[in-house]
Amino acid sequence: MEQLIFLAIIALISFVNWLMQRSAELREKKRLERKRSGDSGESPYRTAPAEDAHESRPTPPAADPAADMRRLMEALGLPVEAEPPRPVPAPPPLPAFEEAVPRPEPVPEIPTFTPPPRAVAAKPAPPAPRAPSPLLKTLRTREGLRQAIVLREILGPPKALSN
Repeated sequence: MEQLIFLAIIALISFVNWLMQRSAELREKKRLERKRSGDSGESPYRTAPAEDAHESRPTPPAADPAADMRRLMEALGLPVEAEPPRPVPAPPPLPAFEEAVPRPEPVPEIPTFTPPPRAVAAKPAPPAPRAPSPLLKTLRTREGLRQAIVLREILGPPKALSN
């Protein structure tokens, strides 16, 4: 099935390639016919050459700000006779902020506590060996280890959520 799809894709690409070659041949024939008949081949609707399309327009001279404001007011539909709004005066500067709370004084360094040296005592005797717990005894056997693994599978996190 996959081979059939692969062959169909190759056939489609070949067909599109053939169509592109055919259209290129037809365009070339039409261009040669126009050249023989004396037609320039340009579109009859084109009015300006392509070089002029990228030419930049000159910037308009700077106008009077009052005239600009009048045109803006006309565009916004506001009455032209009305005076433009006066600029709002800037508020007076705020006085410099002075701290009302005095700065706290630096805290003196607290000396670190060093315990007095102890007298070297004799090494204590090692503790007596303890008897292993029943759990350790069970885990050391093959059956006990198998039971622990089964319990972990049952009580542990699901395998789908574990890493």
